[in-house]
Formats: sequence, C-alpha cells, structure tokens
Amino acid sequence: MKTLIIYASKNGATKHCAELLKNEIGGETALINVKKMNPKILAEYDNIVVGSPIYIGKIRREMSKFLTLNQANLNTKPLSIFLVCGFKDPSVLETNFPKSVLSHAKATAFLGHEYHLDKMNFMDRFIVKRTRSEEDLKKASLNPKAIHQFAENIKPKGNH
Repeated sequence: MKTLIIYASKNGATKHCAELLKNEIGGETALINVKKMNPKILAEYDNIVVGSPIYIGKIRREMSKFLTLNQANLNTKPLSIFLVCGFKDPSVLETNFPKSVLSHAKATAFLGHEYHLDKMNFMDRFIVKRTRSEEDLKKASLNPKAIHQFAENIKPKGNH
C-alpha cells in the first residue's frame, strides 16, 4: 500500500516531522509540500496523511485551501492528520479543518514543535525570542515517541 504525506511548512519544522514520520511508516511512502501538490496524484495513493504547523491558532493558509478544495477526494481514502505546535488543544483541529475531513480522519496527533530560528524572518524571530525563554527554545523538540505511535496507528497493514 502506498502512503502520501502532504505537509505545509514555514520554517522547516513540519517538513522535518514529515520526514521522520515517513521513515517510521516505511514501505512506499512519499512526501510532498502542499505548495507543489497536484490533486490528481491522490488517486495513486491508498493512505493520505496531512500535516501543518500552527501559527497564532491557524494551520498554514495553503493547507487550509488544499483541504477545502479537495475534501471530497480526501474523504474517499484513509486519512490522518498531524500538527506541529507547542500545545495540545483539540479545538485547534475543529477550528482549522473542514468538518467532513476531520470526522473522516482515522487518527490525529500533536507531534511536538521545534524552532528553526535561522530560517525565520526578522519579525518571527523577534516574536519567538520575546515570547519564549532560552530554556523553552532549548527544550522545544519534536516528540519521537508521539511520532512513532502515530506512525504505528496509521501504517497500512502491509508495512508492519
């Protein structure tokens, strides 16, 4: 079975998470940035995973647009959702994902967060440095256990 991981990433944390998830799932798993996504390729995959960071309570605009425009196709296949953020608030899922997509998802997960200060623009870097302590910046990381568990929950049966 083929799995497609579609991700949106602003500074690289969600891309990094998607790469780790791809390694955990194994088998025929492909990654694609939602900005480069052609919805026609959804037909080539058996299992779809979508992931986005959260910024100020919202998923990336390009992911939101993709989900809204393609919800009918996404709802014909096993679908899972992951978020990269520093909190676990289920209401973020409800406010950011179309109801039909969220209710169809077989799994959702919050997989931690990390800061790529070197890839941030001046304003983002300024805000992060002003709102996070040095300790928070050092502790911030993706959660390998959560990534592994999410992968185990969504793996196609033939990939175990």
